Amino acid sequence: MANKRVFYPCEQVGIAPDGTKTFTALKGVQVVDLNTSFNLEQVFELGQLEIYENIETLPNVEVTVEKVLDGTPLAYFLATSGATENTLLSRSDVKSIVGMSFFSDTSVRSSGTPLHEVVMSGMFVNSLSYSFPVDGNFTENLSLVGNDMAWATDSFTFNGQFTDDENAAVDASGVQRREDLDMANSIWPTEIIGIEGNGRNVEASGSYLVHIQDIEISVDLGREDINEQGRKRPYHRYATFPVEVTCSISTLAAGDLPGHGIDADSESDNNLTDQKIKIVLNDGTAFDLGNRNKLSSVTFGGGDAGGGNATITYNYSNWNTLTITGNDVGF
Repeated sequence: MANKRVFYPCEQVGIAPDGTKTFTALKGVQVVDLNTSFNLEQVFELGQLEIYENIETLPNVEVTVEKVLDGTPLAYFLATSGATENTLLSRSDVKSIVGMSFFSDTSVRSSGTPLHEVVMSGMFVNSLSYSFPVDGNFTENLSLVGNDMAWATDSFTFNGQFTDDENAAVDASGVQRREDLDMANSIWPTEIIGIEGNGRNVEASGSYLVHIQDIEISVDLGREDINEQGRKRPYHRYATFPVEVTCSISTLAAGDLPGHGIDADSESDNNLTDQKIKIVLNDGTAFDLGNRNKLSSVTFGGGDAGGGNATITYNYSNWNTLTITGNDVGF
């Protein structure tokens, strides 16, 4: 019987190393978006208004996956498992295959033989971001791009892998939330008032000296094609290094100096200093942005007449440095 709808228990997404069919199903996935665009180029000619040829150039396939951080392998790790080093540059050069299987809408899990399948091959990581909200789950958002997509109704390469019993088993660390941020091992910019000289946010009298709120890390690799004569498909789809890595850190405006205390002196050559940022979670995942982060902007806002709290948002950036470690780094 045909599905009346497609919803979360009958969808499964996985990633395999390029050139293989060994898919690993992603755990903790919240949403998957597939976008295919067919690029057309028009040719007209003298002597007639009607189009001479509407040329189909290169199709573009984009997959966006959002999953909770839960101690299971990151989508980023699975998509770059052939990397030889744990750097943005090394991981940017790795291709993968993304598979999505669809099962009956009366199934309680994606197991056994699917009804339909779509496979996207030759996929490169295009962008990634990590969100650490003070209210809600910590999440990963990964975008991959390629040029090939194939739908199938038989001869499946990605069969059901959710074969657990009736109890959905979460990793022992569980879904990561604000209480799972390892403040003792995380390192914060010392420009933030209250952060100690070693970058630690010290706990005193049952609370931390700096009341950190939402955190966001993101990087866009900005893929571009290298083409060659005799072939429609790109020879390579490279990341446009140098790439900017950004980190936004919001804090509650409080303490001895409620503002951010960062002066902007137009006569000074150096208002800023390089800062180290490292965010560590209790599930063992760590996001190291290196030692060369500089403040690009700082905003004081909120505290409106409706009773809202004032917050300070520090926006930092570095170039080319984001080292993520954790379970199954992939090399």
